[in-house]
Amino acid sequence: MSGFGKIYESSNWGVGVCDNTIGWGSSYKSISNCSDASFSYSADSFAQDGSNPTPTITGDAGGTFTATPAGLSINSSTGLITLSTSSVNSYTVKYELSDGTFTEQSLAITAASFANVNSFSFDGVDEYMTTGLNLAYTAVPTFSISYWIKTSASFTNFASYFAVAVNVSYAGGSYLYAAGRLFKSQHNGLLVIIQGDGSSSGSTALDDGDWHNIIQVYTDNGGGEQRVRIYVDGNTTPEADLAATHSYIKLTGDLFIGARNASNDRAFPGLIDEVSVFNTDQTSNVSTIYNSGVPSDLTSLSPIGWWRMGEEATFSNPGGTGNWTLTDQGSGSNDATSANMEEADKTTDVPT
Repeated sequence: MSGFGKIYESSNWGVGVCDNTIGWGSSYKSISNCSDASFSYSADSFAQDGSNPTPTITGDAGGTFTATPAGLSINSSTGLITLSTSSVNSYTVKYELSDGTFTEQSLAITAASFANVNSFSFDGVDEYMTTGLNLAYTAVPTFSISYWIKTSASFTNFASYFAVAVNVSYAGGSYLYAAGRLFKSQHNGLLVIIQGDGSSSGSTALDDGDWHNIIQVYTDNGGGEQRVRIYVDGNTTPEADLAATHSYIKLTGDLFIGARNASNDRAFPGLIDEVSVFNTDQTSNVSTIYNSGVPSDLTSLSPIGWWRMGEEATFSNPGGTGNWTLTDQGSGSNDATSANMEEADKTTDVPT
């Protein structure tokens, strides 16, 4: 049948792949000298951390790929999508030939699946991070802090170390929560101290070279009693539990990671990962946060501060001397900054 080109499958009579086609047969159209812009991707959605997809062109080659709205990183010649630099959104991808024939496909880019691949190593001498999160309340707040630590029995006997610290002052005097403190003489259990009010010590050995999750919950019963509870490795029974009575409490200064303060007081020797702060009581989520020993996505718990300790970190002077900046993944936008730390302090040793 001279003068006719390709045969195209169609589910309808009438106009087919190109204008001015002649319907014939029950499900096919014979089209004279007609171009074909058919293409397809392997799926209708792709995650940002997935493998970059390239479409299969089943029609004519040589066309141009475009996408709307803006935000999709797409190669105009091949249709290759670079997922890591594409924004989360729904798009329409268009493949157009030189004669104006085109085909479109809708697809979505979704957020990367959660992955924890980095932590930071602290030397126990002068390395720490300040988060910029100042928990300055004028009345007793309820808040929770979660983090993961890994250290060994090599640190000095009777010495104490802070993985995460926040300073606290009370009406009528100055006191300090020694939160996140490891104390050798207390069998390396987690020790919580309120100076002048006593102490409560944990019993789990935390210097065994394994990763441990620690959750500190601070609450107020509304009747003048403030209580701090410490949970370790998903156990819903508090490792340590201490109450104190004051007219009000005010949290002052930045939340520190790796030391008690900027003077490197009792700096922590070991690895720290996934530090998060909530302005809510997370007691009911202790097991959820622990997640059988593997850090998970905390977005649904609405942390006001969340430092992934590596995944979102940038170094100011790669290959030289500089500082780390850790983007706050919580709602507070309080990026953390390192002091005296090195580029090599970011590790791939994480809880698994």
